[in-house]
Amino acid sequence: MKTLFNACGLSNRMKNKWLRYSICRFHIWMRIRDVIAMVIRRIKGKLYRELIGGAAWFSPVQDMSSQNTFLLTHGTESLIFGYTIYGNVAIISLAFLSGGTYSAFLLRTALDNLLITNHSLTELVIYLIDELDVHHLKNEVYSFVKLGVFTQGLRDACGFYHDLYLFGCAVEASIPPILSGADFNQTSFPRLLMTKLPTLYGDRPAISYTERDEKHDITYRMLPQVVSNLVDQLSLPHAEKRYIALVGENSPFWLLSCLAVLCSGCILVLVDNNHIDTELLGKCATVLSDDHLYSQLNSSLESAQRNEKYEDICRYVIAKPANSIVTVPSVEVDDDALIASTSGTSGAGKHVVLTHGNIISSLAHVMLTTDKYVAPGCEVIFPCMPPCHAYSTVCGFLAPLLYGAEINFGSVNELNLIHRFQEVNPSVLITVPSVMKTLAHCVRDGIGEHEPSRLGFAVVGGSDIDSEIIRLEERLGIPLLCGYGLTECTSFVYCNTVENGKVYLDTDSLNSCFCHLKVVDGHIEVFGRVVAKGYLDGKQFYGHIRTEDAAHFGEGRLYLDGRTDGAIVLANGNKVVPEIIEQNLCCYPSIKEARVYGFKKGNMTLLGVQIVAKDSSCRGAVVADIEKFNETASPYERIVRIECGDEGLLERTALGKIRHVDLSEE
Repeated sequence: MKTLFNACGLSNRMKNKWLRYSICRFHIWMRIRDVIAMVIRRIKGKLYRELIGGAAWFSPVQDMSSQNTFLLTHGTESLIFGYTIYGNVAIISLAFLSGGTYSAFLLRTALDNLLITNHSLTELVIYLIDELDVHHLKNEVYSFVKLGVFTQGLRDACGFYHDLYLFGCAVEASIPPILSGADFNQTSFPRLLMTKLPTLYGDRPAISYTERDEKHDITYRMLPQVVSNLVDQLSLPHAEKRYIALVGENSPFWLLSCLAVLCSGCILVLVDNNHIDTELLGKCATVLSDDHLYSQLNSSLESAQRNEKYEDICRYVIAKPANSIVTVPSVEVDDDALIASTSGTSGAGKHVVLTHGNIISSLAHVMLTTDKYVAPGCEVIFPCMPPCHAYSTVCGFLAPLLYGAEINFGSVNELNLIHRFQEVNPSVLITVPSVMKTLAHCVRDGIGEHEPSRLGFAVVGGSDIDSEIIRLEERLGIPLLCGYGLTECTSFVYCNTVENGKVYLDTDSLNSCFCHLKVVDGHIEVFGRVVAKGYLDGKQFYGHIRTEDAAHFGEGRLYLDGRTDGAIVLANGNKVVPEIIEQNLCCYPSIKEARVYGFKKGNMTLLGVQIVAKDSSCRGAVVADIEKFNETASPYERIVRIECGDEGLLERTALGKIRHVDLSEE
């Protein structure tokens, strides 16, 4: 350069000016290059978000597992989720692209899916590029702890290195053996019913009943053909997603019609035949009703609605020679499957929308608890609940079918429940506490004079464990699985098991990759795939619901402390939870059942109770026991009004739970 300057005869001043210009131009070029690189990175990032066509940054994980990178979106928010599996450990990369309100939902969904498809995993390791994203990992389901920092562990597209922040979480995932190999992002119950169950259980009876002294058996091999024919005979529109209402008593024909609607791709609407919701019925294009309700419903339906009697159509299809053509349902897991109403113990019931994905996930969650008790292909079930609820449908019908059980209705012409129970003599009973107590003497004393009961265990849902249930288990000598659930979670959430006079929490049901239960600030919160889509024409849940059930852990089990939305607020601001007082009252020897309510007297709010006594003629004993309760109760929990009566005194839901009414005035 010096030689060049001398040859050109430039002065020292010109030389210095030229050097300054050259250095300035070099810095300008470097700045332009940085700007161009930044623009390229942003363009690449946008393309990656839109197309996932290639990573905008690289790491050992993504170099080896580009096929395991997914984009999850919800509204305007999105998450890039990539992973590689080493043995029992999944190494996961995350990139939160926008928003934050639903980031926890997106991450839970991604992690649940990962565990469902890779249930041998025992540990998750997540690395973050930006340590500020750590707040996304703070959720109630997966508890991540910081493992350390991997210095310069990531190289971006421009060759620059960045630190990685590592977080870990221990996990345990299980899949029921019957559903092993199922793709829960594609598998639905209708598809399993039509394709897998006939192969597994063949000529074993699926649905049995006796009518006019003639026994009818529909085998698992026949069932897909019967359901396909029934879809055609009921004129159910294939995959048009119309609402189809089903109204009727518990019967084999109700169950077949239920299966037909689910397999048609229409949306099944469960209607309580004892409390018909005309507003809900008005949303349905077709109403399937039994013989007793057909005329009553005809007068209340609009002219555009079709009312069909399903019982005779079912009989015709069962008697008709089987059609060899079976239509495999074209339903997706995100499709709406059914609408079920909440029981409304503390107010008006709500209509909940459940998807096919909710149902298959709930079935898997149920089976994780019941697998240890059930012998697939060997059990006999006696259905004895009103069929119009999610618990009755999912746990009472669909779960037994997955197990290859025989659902035996007994004689459909016999109205006496105890006689039908004795006729069937089931090995498994799925019911509610009130029915279990009614059938208890049949289990204890045997069926008839010589035949012992073969009942191996019972599932009791719809109410918390009370002292009578514990005494009942001790008398019967069989395990009682006392489940807690709600329609918003497709029926079943967790189970307390009563066995050998002791109550313990079934940990398999407390936390699975389908359902997670947490007690947060004294309330039960549920997360996962079992959480319903939302309310009809209302709130959506997005995989998480905070219930109104208060609860606490203690002595190896989960205790329910009543519903906070049903609490009675007194004039002094104290709140009384009726269920807690009712449980305490039922511990007294004269009281069988109780319903506590509040009533106003002037400016005061007082407590009254309706009592069903163990001996209806002993009102004096009931009054004496109430006085004993008042002696130990706090002043604001004392009972000042007592009503005694028979079973009809207490208003109940369809599942037999006591319905709590609003405050009355005097």
